[in-house]
Amino acid sequence: MDPILYLLLGHYLGDYGMQSDETAGNKRNSIVVLTRHVVTYTLSIAAVLLIYYLVETPAQFAWEFMGVSLLVIFVIHWIQDYSKLHLLPDTKQTYYFDQVMHVAVLYFFRVIAYKTGYIS
Repeated sequence: MDPILYLLLGHYLGDYGMQSDETAGNKRNSIVVLTRHVVTYTLSIAAVLLIYYLVETPAQFAWEFMGVSLLVIFVIHWIQDYSKLHLLPDTKQTYYFDQVMHVAVLYFFRVIAYKTGYIS
């Protein structure tokens, strides 16, 4: 199965399924709440990646690649959410743009993983 499906599941869980109403409502007002959300998001991506590697390619697991990828995903997601909450207007277009950018980042890492041989 294509790893992007796992990543999309992780994205959904981290951005929606594991985000409480309190977190969703307070991300704009608190850097701590925003950071907690992004940690949860990143952990959900880590969990689905771990499942992907265990189910699909157990012999190819690469801790270094996964660690660096998760760190970069964390930083980019934090910057994207901060920008959406503080620099961009609160519109449907901003929401859709934010979601497209989150998925684009995950797709980028999928492409890099294929190109570097971490996924075959």
